[in-house]
Amino acid sequence: MENIAAGMVSEYTYDVQSWGKVKKGHTQFADGDVAFAKISPCFENRKSMMLYNLPNGIGGGTTELIVLRQPLMCQAYTFWFVSQESFIRGSSATYSGTVGQQRISMNYVKNHPVPLPPLSEQQRIVDRIERLFAKLDEATEKAQSVVDGFESRKAAILSKAFAGELTSHWRDSHTAIPNTMLEDIRRFSTKWPQKDQKLLDNQQQNSDAMIMSNGHVWIKCTIGAVGRVTNGSTPSRKVPEFWNGPIPWISSGEVQNNIINSTNEYITQGGFNNSSVKILPIGTVLIAMIGEGKTRWQSSVLNIEATINQNIAAIIIDHGLINPYFIWYWFQLNYTRNREKGAGSGPQALNCQRVRELDFFVPSLNEQNAIIDILNSLMMKEYQVKEAAEEVLNKIETMKKSILARAFRGQLGTNDPAEESAIELLKQVLRQTPTRS
Repeated sequence: MENIAAGMVSEYTYDVQSWGKVKKGHTQFADGDVAFAKISPCFENRKSMMLYNLPNGIGGGTTELIVLRQPLMCQAYTFWFVSQESFIRGSSATYSGTVGQQRISMNYVKNHPVPLPPLSEQQRIVDRIERLFAKLDEATEKAQSVVDGFESRKAAILSKAFAGELTSHWRDSHTAIPNTMLEDIRRFSTKWPQKDQKLLDNQQQNSDAMIMSNGHVWIKCTIGAVGRVTNGSTPSRKVPEFWNGPIPWISSGEVQNNIINSTNEYITQGGFNNSSVKILPIGTVLIAMIGEGKTRWQSSVLNIEATINQNIAAIIIDHGLINPYFIWYWFQLNYTRNREKGAGSGPQALNCQRVRELDFFVPSLNEQNAIIDILNSLMMKEYQVKEAAEEVLNKIETMKKSILARAFRGQLGTNDPAEESAIELLKQVLRQTPTRS
């Protein structure tokens, strides 16, 4: 029968290949070995494993593995030892090489002292660690489910808000008055540049009224029917005099479903004068129009006057008839759907006209404010629950580190004074000559 071995493909899988292929250019290992990554950042992320049940008991994998073969020791004892914080921290302090390709010192690993209790106590230590970790993992699963469920709970609350469910009692206790929101905004827009007035008129033509409970009216329209949509620019990076001045300037990466009270960068008056940036008023709602990962279509509310770059759309609602947080929460509800409205190849981007055309539902200003008050209260509670769960996860991680540290200091209550000394085991280990498969 052909001699075969397991060739590691990823953290969890392997291919079965001929031994002749695996043994060339691979780190070789066997059943009973412990292996861990020696390269950053995999090492500090605890990419370690116990190897067992390999076809024919042998295998090979990346040359970035360090293999520990200690046949007279409990495999899981070795695994947990190299997983503890002190070993990780001490080994990573020996990194050499270029950033991103740094490797720990093999000499450090070879010379690192290991506490050596009798085999029976090694197994008791492993059993104690794994029993304690099992309880912590159960708590982790529950806390993680709370964290993971935050977005779905948030979406459910926002859906109720914009379906009018959160303010049904408010409408019942307040007399309905005509919703003249669009007409009032149109009258205010006479102060705007003609181009902005024309854009507003075009967007307001396709509005409709929605009759809610107790005769209250919500208007179905677009974002461009209630505000001016514009973007910014970036002063030349080649002119140092344009930067590090007093004027706040925002990049799309700073738009993170947040309230902006400060910025990472500032421009000078010269940078302002030599670019097409605009000073945006407090209460302007921002949307990232382009960006990798989750950046595109995240939104923010300005709590300061600031300028923005060309990759952000700003909805200016200086008429005071729309609560900016109402638009902000609306964008958060529709984050996933709106991301699909990008255009172009590569990273999908939005533009100001597409932002103007986004649908919107707007009640009276009084009901907007009532909705925001309820949302703020509910969201605060949800954030507190999420933060509490994240704190639990942090504490569990700290507890696991503490358990491992105590385990290898003999502080888990696993010692049995009646057992023979580990000296004989140490002698056997020292007589072993390491071999390579």
